[in-house]
Amino acid sequence: MKPTTYQLNNAGIEEEFFNHCRLIAIQCSFPGYTLCAHLNSRLGLDFERIPDLDIYIDFTDKKPKNTSLGLFENITEQASFPICFPVYQYTYPAYEDARMLLYANKSEGMSLLPDMKWADFILMLQGETYDDTSRSIPDIFSRIEKISWYRELDISSMKWKKNLII
Repeated sequence: MKPTTYQLNNAGIEEEFFNHCRLIAIQCSFPGYTLCAHLNSRLGLDFERIPDLDIYIDFTDKKPKNTSLGLFENITEQASFPICFPVYQYTYPAYEDARMLLYANKSEGMSLLPDMKWADFILMLQGETYDDTSRSIPDIFSRIEKISWYRELDISSMKWKKNLII
C-alpha cells in the first residue's frame, strides 16, 4: 500500500496575507534600527524589532567543498547556512488587524527577495487603515536625506513574495 502524501497549498495563505496590503521598496544607507528611529520620530510611530518575526532562510554554498578522508575516499559537501533577516513591526492601536512591517531585504550579502536585490528594505502596510500616517509615508521618505529612492511594488508580479509571509 502506497503511503499518502499531503502538500500544503500556499495560494490561500498568500492571498489572505497579502489582502489589503501595500509594499514599498526602499533604498537607503541606514541600518534598520536607524531607519525605524527616523520613522518613529517623524511619524510618531513605535516600530520595534520582534525577534520572533525575524525570517531565517537556509542558503546553500554554491561552491562545493572537497573533503578528503584518506587515500580512497573523497567526499564533496555543500555547506548550508541560515541567514537572519530582521523584521520591525508597528501595530496600529486604533485598528485591530492593521500593522506596518519593515523587512531588511539584505543580510550577509544575500537577499530576502532575490528579484528585488536593489532594495535595502521592504515596508509592508498591512490591513485597512484610514489614517494620515499611511498616506504621508511617501512624503516623509522624500524628506529623509539618507533614503536614495523608494517605490510602491506590484505584489502580483513578485516571484518571491512567499518569503515575506510571517
